[in-house]
Amino acid sequence: MATRITYTASIRVPIYASWKCANCNEVNFSMGSIVCKREETTNSWRRAKQEEAKNIASHRAQTDWKGHAFDIVFNPRNNAQDFRNDLFLQNTKCKKCGTKPKWIKGTGYLIITSLAIVSAIISGLIAFILLRSLIAWLLFAISLGAIMYGIVTEKLFEKTLANFPQEYMPVIGSLNEELIEYAKQHGKTIPTPDDTIKMVRN
Repeated sequence: MATRITYTASIRVPIYASWKCANCNEVNFSMGSIVCKREETTNSWRRAKQEEAKNIASHRAQTDWKGHAFDIVFNPRNNAQDFRNDLFLQNTKCKKCGTKPKWIKGTGYLIITSLAIVSAIISGLIAFILLRSLIAWLLFAISLGAIMYGIVTEKLFEKTLANFPQEYMPVIGSLNEELIEYAKQHGKTIPTPDDTIKMVRN
């Protein structure tokens, strides 16, 4: 059996964000980061091939991180999955009422879905081998249901983000000079921390 080795390279870009609470209209601010992850897989045991896969993952992360962060900062609605999975803020609760914004929904469903896929494969094999095993078929059905839950959750979040009032969407900025320059090249200006707060208030 071939062994698959996956190498992951990630680049973390420091950011900050301001947003207005949809529950009480309080303006909030938090530091955070946007993470760009890229993976490359190899089936080879050869050291050279493994190093090549590692270098490919690293090169893709280095090449893609600015565009990845730019899309999350300026076009989160059309990049809902990246916005949800790769934007991390240190504090997402409203400082006045404690409400979390709907655009920061957790990613716990990804863990459930991943476990469900593994469970579905194992229970499915057992169910097809032992055709009369009610427990195996029940576990298989539950696993499929968990997978569907993950798919539906993702689609609902995309719809929620698409229809969420602009007034309550976060305004994101960064002091990273490379990202600032990249934004300028694409006709955009990265807001300063003070600017994010002013833009949310206005």
